[in-house]
Amino acid sequence: MASSIPGGSTNGAPGPVARATREVANAENNLIVEGAEATLVTSALRFAPEHVVRVRDRAGTTEERFPASPAYALEIRAFEGELHGERSLLPDGEDSMRTVAVTQAVLQAIDERRSVAVSAVA
Repeated sequence: MASSIPGGSTNGAPGPVARATREVANAENNLIVEGAEATLVTSALRFAPEHVVRVRDRAGTTEERFPASPAYALEIRAFEGELHGERSLLPDGEDSMRTVAVTQAVLQAIDERRSVAVSAVA
């Protein structure tokens, strides 16, 4: 399964496209960002001992490697704990909704050049 998010452009030229894949046939779960000048491709985003980021452009391909962090494993452990009644410190749905409300207010304030109240989250 692949998901694409087209990018916007202010000058009418096509913007970048981000594509995340989770392909069952070859077990990829990577990220691809295609731009007018270059393409960025990651290795698997989860269940990998290290992460690889490749940038392809007219000059060729450059590659950087990063050690994987235990973040995903820690999230799974916290989720399992929540299922057993233990409250984790990870944000929940309400926290996420508040974050979205604050982000929307910030963007509106920037666009309108004024202070904007953060809307209540139901």
